[in-house]
Amino acid sequence: MRVSLKNSMVPFILFGIGASFVLSSCLKEKEGSAVMAAEVTYENTIKGLLSSRGCVGCHTSQSPILTDYTKVKDNFTVVLASIKHDAGTSNMPKSGSKMPDAEIQAFVDWEAGSFKEN
Repeated sequence: MRVSLKNSMVPFILFGIGASFVLSSCLKEKEGSAVMAAEVTYENTIKGLLSSRGCVGCHTSQSPILTDYTKVKDNFTVVLASIKHDAGTSNMPKSGSKMPDAEIQAFVDWEAGSFKEN
């Protein structure tokens, strides 16, 4: 009986290739998430969300004032609780449904990234 070294190594080679693919996919996903969190800034993300969702229209004169970086950062806890529709808060927007989870996540990522301005 003759066993070829080449044939006996095939399962190990295939396993190694598969394991490398799976591990590299996991690492890329984690790296991508970190990059997304690092890219969320007030100027590039948060300001636009507040504007496109109509928050700034009401909150130029109504509390909390959300007209600039400092005011949004100072009122962040209230803003996040309101857009998440947490119990005991004034849900925002008042006349609409909750923001999509991806937009709410941008606020969470902004906080996690130390409230970068630019």
